[in-house]
Amino acid sequence: MKAEHALTATWAISSKTPGKTQGYQTNCATLNKKVVGRLVMQANMMGTPHGQRDGKLDALPWLTISGGGGEAPDMVALASVVWSEDQDGTGQPITPTRMVWLPWNDVASLGLDHFSLWQGVRQLTWPAVDAGPAGAAGHRTEIAVRQPDQRDLVNEIVRRDLDFVSAIAAHLVDGSRVAIVLDQHDEMTLPQRLRLLDAVLALLPFGARNCLTVATWASSQSGQNAMLTFSDDYQSDQVGVLWRSKEFSSPPTDLGKEYLQELTRIREEDYSVPAIVAHLATYTDPLGRLDAGVISVLREVRLVSVVYDEVLQGRGSVDKVGQALEEHCSDRHLKVFADFLARRVTSSDRKDAKAAGEVIVDRWCPTFALVLGDLCRAGQGAAVETCEKWLELSLVADKRHSDAAASFLRHALRPPAVEPQDRVREVLAGLTVEYLARTKDLDRPTYQALVAQPHVLIRVLRVILLSGSSSPLMRQAAYLRKKFSSNINAFVRALEAHSASEGPTWVQPILLAAGREADRIAPEDVETLAEWGPAAMNCLVTLLAHKSSAVHSMEICWSGISHLLSTQNSQKAREVVAELIGMEPRKREARPAKYEAQVDALSLLCKGQPRYVDLTDTTPGKEYVAAFRYAVSGPCGELVSKGLINYVETKFAEVPSEVVQRLDRDFGLGLEPRYLDRLEHMLLGGSVAKVMQLDLPQAWQENLKRRDRLKWYRALRELQSLVVSTVDVPEVFGRATDALREASAIGDVVRLLHDYALRSDSVAVDDLLRRLHQKNGNDRMAAAALSRHLFSDQQHPFGEYVMNKRDWYQWLEREGRR
Repeated sequence: MKAEHALTATWAISSKTPGKTQGYQTNCATLNKKVVGRLVMQANMMGTPHGQRDGKLDALPWLTISGGGGEAPDMVALASVVWSEDQDGTGQPITPTRMVWLPWNDVASLGLDHFSLWQGVRQLTWPAVDAGPAGAAGHRTEIAVRQPDQRDLVNEIVRRDLDFVSAIAAHLVDGSRVAIVLDQHDEMTLPQRLRLLDAVLALLPFGARNCLTVATWASSQSGQNAMLTFSDDYQSDQVGVLWRSKEFSSPPTDLGKEYLQELTRIREEDYSVPAIVAHLATYTDPLGRLDAGVISVLREVRLVSVVYDEVLQGRGSVDKVGQALEEHCSDRHLKVFADFLARRVTSSDRKDAKAAGEVIVDRWCPTFALVLGDLCRAGQGAAVETCEKWLELSLVADKRHSDAAASFLRHALRPPAVEPQDRVREVLAGLTVEYLARTKDLDRPTYQALVAQPHVLIRVLRVILLSGSSSPLMRQAAYLRKKFSSNINAFVRALEAHSASEGPTWVQPILLAAGREADRIAPEDVETLAEWGPAAMNCLVTLLAHKSSAVHSMEICWSGISHLLSTQNSQKAREVVAELIGMEPRKREARPAKYEAQVDALSLLCKGQPRYVDLTDTTPGKEYVAAFRYAVSGPCGELVSKGLINYVETKFAEVPSEVVQRLDRDFGLGLEPRYLDRLEHMLLGGSVAKVMQLDLPQAWQENLKRRDRLKWYRALRELQSLVVSTVDVPEVFGRATDALREASAIGDVVRLLHDYALRSDSVAVDDLLRRLHQKNGNDRMAAAALSRHLFSDQQHPFGEYVMNKRDWYQWLEREGRR
């Protein structure tokens, strides 16, 4: 219920002195005699009461409500003809007329309707039949009134039917006097009559109350001149309205017909009754009479539609939109107008841009916050400068419309959450930094909107807590930090308080690091922070680089970095890791083995080699091994293992097999199969001699021999065993042939066969070469190479043996001498 307003009213009374025979006398202030005389005459012209008549249509009191009408000061006066038990000197009952009126400004400022005025006046007590109200000061008295609720008027219009109520109003616009005719079976209480009178007047400009006299009862036999009354019948110069049938004695003409036509057009454009009533209620200038101006006022209800169409057609103007916003606008209209003004704010026409900004500030409403917020988010986002201009206007609007700027920011930060790569993130971050620098409070709704945009908040925290980047946002933040440091510090404190009391906890690590309270950072909170990606962890790591030691920073960030790498093994994530491991321990700061193991694990992952301990040539201590094993088994263990494996693989040629076995044993890397795969690759690539020289465990040798692509290698190994023992040529030839399936093994086969030849007689060598020469491809090539070796070997008798032969071995001789 709305609060009461105490207003100063003027009173007067027309009555008799009980027991005396004089006629009715007026008691009023001397200055008001003319006004009062008019009011008394209007009230008395309604008829002569025939008793109190309780329960009857003409029961007292009779109320006549009128305005100045151009003949008196602008006002609204209520005259009540009431019953009393007092009698005059002739024994006739005294029916005084009590008058109370308010100046027009008081009526207009509160939008008082007749029902509200009556409710205030009826609270007055009149101690004597011929005296003023109790507590009056002279001819002034206080009345308490409540500002009416337009919804009550709308409900009455709807309940009584808009067509019916508007038809009565149309006759008034026509200049016709109207009588609503009741019969003895109708029940129409005094409050109900006042409600209907107000409903009719609500379909006219508010100022019409100053020129229309209405009454709750007037006898059809009286000479009254009220424009709208309830009666037992209608007079010849009145339009009669039968209450029960809602029938009119005649239709409206001229202005009344035009009034109804305009009202029909308004309704066809889907304007609601509340919109029509609200519009007419704004025309509070007192009217001296009803004329064509009423049609013009009513037509302006459609001003909103006209301007709306002009804007959509690209013909809108700031002035017209401002006028339209003074009317009752639907949400649909408000969105289009707000969008139009928002874009005009950035117009190259400075005068137009300034005017658009002034309209936004003056007519700010929740829809403006919604539209401006949506524009910030539309597509790839508006320019930062444009959004900041809108924010500036909302901050000005804050002085008249609380929560304007915060509401705008909340709408800009609406779901869904933006991603780090979205261009609009920078726009929203800039908007937020500008807002928090200009305000002193972070309310809960705005905080919740901000933490629902984690990537924006992380960016905001970075630019206000750190320096260094030359980006426009960083430069803006540096300027604002210098100019509005107290507000920004207050924001950080409020952010910490909100996050501590209601979460989310991922905000805490950044704030604690900034406040040099890194000891309070919980590892699980850092893991939660890492879920928001590299930028989040980068902010924390950079803060710690300025606020904490390298060893402590690693201890704080390890779980978060591990989680980050396990979910986003991107280049940006590796850059964060590089920054963390790039922090140098301070002088005299001890480097625990755990720290060295963590740095090495991350270094292997990002840079491909360790910083402190090379596990391929150093046997580390137990603490280091335990810490490294923890890294291998953690969330990013697979990546760490891969980094170590890659590093070891680059050194396979020089890493002893026992190192591989140790690494497998300590860290479960599964290097053995990889190592063997690498050896297979080397064998197939031609590095046969290099592999042959390695001192491999027997099991590993057997593994290589069993591989499908290395059957020749198995034969080569077997050949290696055969040539050092006494075996027949066919067996040696068979192993050599198998080994020669791989062309890259020719040199090693020849070397082994040469050793065999050195321990064999020339006949056996002759047999072996003959067998090889009879084969094709690699075997024949091996035979030629072996013969060259033998002919060049001065200690071997094979050359002389060949020279003594005169058969086809001459070919071999020629081959050997080339």
